[in-house]
Amino acid sequence: MKVTVLIENTCETPLEGLQKEHGLSLWIEQAGTKLILDTGSSGAFVENARLLGIDLTEAECVLISHAHYDHTGGIGAYFKECPEGKVVARKEIQDLFYSGDRFIGAPTMAFMNSSRFFYVEKTVKLQEIFFLISHKPDHLAHIGERNHLYKMQEGSLVPDDFLHEITVAVKTEKGLVIFSSCCHSGLKNTLQEVRQIFTRPIYAFVGGLHLKGKDEQGREICTYSDPELDEMAAAIRREKIQKVYIGHCTGAVGFAKLKERLGDIVEPLTTGLTFEL
Repeated sequence: MKVTVLIENTCETPLEGLQKEHGLSLWIEQAGTKLILDTGSSGAFVENARLLGIDLTEAECVLISHAHYDHTGGIGAYFKECPEGKVVARKEIQDLFYSGDRFIGAPTMAFMNSSRFFYVEKTVKLQEIFFLISHKPDHLAHIGERNHLYKMQEGSLVPDDFLHEITVAVKTEKGLVIFSSCCHSGLKNTLQEVRQIFTRPIYAFVGGLHLKGKDEQGREICTYSDPELDEMAAAIRREKIQKVYIGHCTGAVGFAKLKERLGDIVEPLTTGLTFEL
């Protein structure tokens, strides 16, 4: 499997012209199938793909991990670049989502070409090796409340239960590679959901862990306590995961704390990075 980071919060790749932004978009190649996971918060991932020599029209589709603007904001640019392109997501990405009272949902224009959206429920298999796993929302609302993430329901804001979010599992010769762009439900819950479907080993995790926050002075902090980070690291060890590529909403502080616990298996995502799993 080959993964290229089309856009992320950082850019450490020495290629002139690459853009970075608060967002995430990944180019995934496995067994002859090419997919895009998320579109960042603007159309910049399209320009980055050109610089990286990637032809987005070769993608089977765009997979949208969840509704937030920093993963859906480039859908319009994708449609313009790829006239035959399609988007696969949960239908709930059309709902309205908030961080506190700030709207963070997908831009309305993204849904103007509704015939190009294909909505999935529960677990769906793509191309024999790609699986889209939907959350079971009945036990996740408390996590939305803790993180001040809400959705509009019947005219009122209620804690987000992340029904709009999917995890991508890919079968490889080394084991499963799990993609969770923000892992809002928590890594432990995500791995448990994967385990309910698959018995094969999990080789790698790629995405974000939603550890980034700010204190009252605006300085970056890790929103997880040390015991919670210990539990996260223990879950990774328990599954014998050998590679962890994380970035975006993980934050620099959260990344450093997790790397302290897990060592060299933890690597940073950055715009323009290509790696093989």
